[in-house]
Amino acid sequence: MSKKEKNIAIIENERMIKGQVVLDLSIDHRSLGTVTQSGDEFVAKLPNGEVFRAKQQDEAVSFLIREYHLHQGR
Repeated sequence: MSKKEKNIAIIENERMIKGQVVLDLSIDHRSLGTVTQSGDEFVAKLPNGEVFRAKQQDEAVSFLIREYHLHQGR
């Protein structure tokens, strides 16, 4: 038996904090984390404080989404 695909809307909210653009990702009011630029790299920060550094913004966003799917059963 196959499972039905479920579409999930990810909300991207850009805001300015201390002169720096912060991309906030959330699903149904549950935060996936934030992405900020630091020099030549992008820093993805999970709500638990874990940090991931990436060369591209898309890579940092993908990391947050993967972590959400990996731990959504908790």
